[in-house]
Amino acid sequence: MGEGLLLLSFCLPLFTRLPEAAAGFTGRIRDALLTLLNEWITRWNLRWDDCVLGFSVREVGTWDLVAAAAGIFLLLGIVLHLLYGRKSPWPTTLLMLLWLAALTAADSVTGPVLAAALAGMLLRLMPGKASPGRAAALLLPAAVLAAGLGCLAQNLPVKEGAGAVSDWVEQARYGGSEEGVLLRVTCSEATPLYLKGFTGSEWDGEAWHTLGKINYTGKNGGILEWLEERGLTPQTQIGLTDVGTSVRVTVENLATDRRWSYAPEALTEWTDNDAALDMDWSISGTGWSGSRGGSFLCRNLPTAAENLPDAELPAGESAEAEAVYRAFAREQYTGVEDPAATQLWQEYFPEDPWEGQTPALAAALRRIRRVLREKDETDPKTCATEGTLALRLLGWPARYAEGFIITKDRAGTQVELTAEDRHAWAEVYISPYGWLPVEVTPGFYEEEGTASATGAAASARKTTTAPAAEPEKRESGEKSTGRAEWLWLLLPALLILAEGRRMLVLMRQRLLLKKGGRRCVNNLLKRGDRLVKADGSFFQSEGYRLLEKYSFGHHSLSREETNRAAEDIRREEKEWLRRTKGIRRLALRWGRCL
Repeated sequence: MGEGLLLLSFCLPLFTRLPEAAAGFTGRIRDALLTLLNEWITRWNLRWDDCVLGFSVREVGTWDLVAAAAGIFLLLGIVLHLLYGRKSPWPTTLLMLLWLAALTAADSVTGPVLAAALAGMLLRLMPGKASPGRAAALLLPAAVLAAGLGCLAQNLPVKEGAGAVSDWVEQARYGGSEEGVLLRVTCSEATPLYLKGFTGSEWDGEAWHTLGKINYTGKNGGILEWLEERGLTPQTQIGLTDVGTSVRVTVENLATDRRWSYAPEALTEWTDNDAALDMDWSISGTGWSGSRGGSFLCRNLPTAAENLPDAELPAGESAEAEAVYRAFAREQYTGVEDPAATQLWQEYFPEDPWEGQTPALAAALRRIRRVLREKDETDPKTCATEGTLALRLLGWPARYAEGFIITKDRAGTQVELTAEDRHAWAEVYISPYGWLPVEVTPGFYEEEGTASATGAAASARKTTTAPAAEPEKRESGEKSTGRAEWLWLLLPALLILAEGRRMLVLMRQRLLLKKGGRRCVNNLLKRGDRLVKADGSFFQSEGYRLLEKYSFGHHSLSREETNRAAEDIRREEKEWLRRTKGIRRLALRWGRCL
C-alpha cells in the first residue's frame, strides 16, 4: 500500500497532463530539468551569497517542472528500493524530502500530491519490526506534515510558511524587541547621528537587498582586495579628507536586531569583534548571535552632505582607487528598472530638463523633498525608498539605509534609543568623501538644507513610524489555501496518529517480553484470549496451554516458556492479519495493533 501511494504521488502530476506533455516531450523535459537546476542554483546563491552561474533555457510550464522532478525522484526511488528494499527507512525518507523540496521549488505542492506523498512515505517506513531507529525516521515526515498543517492554520502558501520558520530562527538568533531601550549610545561630545544598520542596494519592486558576490565577478572581480591594498575602504573613506571634527561613539545593543552593528555615518575607524564588512562595505554582525555593539570614530560634518565643498584627494594610490570605486558605484547604484523608473520620472521630474543629465545634489534634493511634502508622505521607509530611486534616476549613486537617528534636540553624551527612534534615509556617494546620508523625510531636515533634524522631527516621529500592526499583503499571483486542503492532509495526519500508536504498543510489548515477569505473561494471556475468540483452533496451541497453566494454577512460566508462548502468539497474529481483508484488516492493524 505504501509503494502504491508513493507511485501515485510521483505519477499524479504526469498523468493529469499527459496529453499536453506528449508534444516535444524530450526537449521540454530537458528544459524543465535545467530550469529546476537553475532554481536550485539561484537558491544556493541567495542562501550562501555565492555566484554560481546557471544555464540558458527556454521558458517552460509549471507542469513540465513537476513532471521533470517526479521523473528524477521516481528513478531514484526505484534504485533505492532495489538497493535497500525494506532494510532501512532512511533512504526513502531522504528521497521523499528531496522530492518535496523539488516540487516546492517549482511552486507545485498541491493538496492531493502532498497527501499521497506523505501517506506513501509513512506507510513505506512503517512495515517491519518496530524500533527506535524506525520511530526516529518518522520524525522527519511528521515534521513536514506539521509544517504543512501550520501553513494551513495560518492560511499561508508553502513558501510563505517556510519564510515564517526562517523568520522564527532569525528571531531566536538575533533578537529584535520593540519594547524598552534598544540601544545605548555614548558620545565624546553631543552631536546628531545616523546609526546605520541595514543597507539596501538592489530594489526588486517590493524590498531592498544587499549586493551579492555576483556583483563582484567579471571585470569587477578582485576589486575589494585591490581597493584595500591601495588604502581605500569605502566605509571609512571620509577619513582620507580633513572635513569635520572627530567624535568617539560607543554603541551598546541592548535589545534590537543584532544582525547589524549600528555604526554611525561618516565613519573613519571602527572596532567590533562580532562584526565584519559585507558586500556593501557596511558593518554586519557575524557568528550565531550577531553584534552586541562596538566602538567607532566618526566625523561631525559642518554642514549637510549636499552642501559640502568640492574637494580632491592628493595624487597617489588612494586617488586612483577612489576613481575606480566611483566608477563602480555609478555602475552598481544608479539603475532603476521599469515600470518604477517611468512612474517615478513622471511623478518627480515631469517638467525638468534633466533627462540624461546629473543636476547638482542640492537641486535634486529640493525637488524630491517638495514632491514628498506635496504628497503628504511621512513614512521614513517610503520616503527613503522613493528618494533613493529618484536620485538614481538623475545619475547620483544612491542606496537605502535603515537604522536609528539621534536628532539635534536629542543629542547628548549618552542617549538611550527606543523603537520611536528608528529611521530610514538615503545614502549618496559624493566624491571624494564617500557614502554620506541625505535626508528626504519631511520633518527631519530644515528648510535651509541642514540634514540634522530639529524639534519638528520629534513631533513628526509619532506619525512617521510604519504601521507595524498592519498585516502584509500577499502577492496577487499567490493563491491562499482553501478548506479542501484540510481534507487532503487529514489522511497523512490520521496515519501518523494511528501508526504511531501501533508502534508504541508493539515497542511496549517488546519491552515487556524483554523484562519478563507477571506483567509480561498477563499481556500475552490477554492477546491469546483475543486470538481464541477470533479462531478457536488457537485454543489447542502449545503457547496457549502454557498460558492457561499459568492462569489456573500456581505455576510460574520460565523465560523459555514465555518466549515460546510469545512466538506462537506473534505467528498466529500475523496469520490472522493475512487472512483478513478490507476494512477489517485496517481495524486489526491500527485498532488491535497487530
